[in-house]
Amino acid sequence: MEKKWYYAILVIFTTCGFSFSSWISRTPELRDALHASTGTMGIILLGLSMGSILGLVLSNIFVRARGGRFAIITSAFFYVQWFHRAFGRGADR
Repeated sequence: MEKKWYYAILVIFTTCGFSFSSWISRTPELRDALHASTGTMGIILLGLSMGSILGLVLSNIFVRARGGRFAIITSAFFYVQWFHRAFGRGADR
């Protein structure tokens, strides 16, 4: 049973790493689309990093208060909503 968890976590972290690396390589294109300076992009990336750290800290509190199942369902709901808003109108552009 422990090997299954090991491989599941390995796949999840690998997938997250590939998705982040494919996004981060497009930051110059994003900078041009936003007409932002290099300094502004630095602040945006700093905000993303700080948001990740804050999410890690607050998720522990949330899971302890509401339970793991509720936290996973809530996270999945908001992720699907974000994904739909971010990419749902892609065909219209």
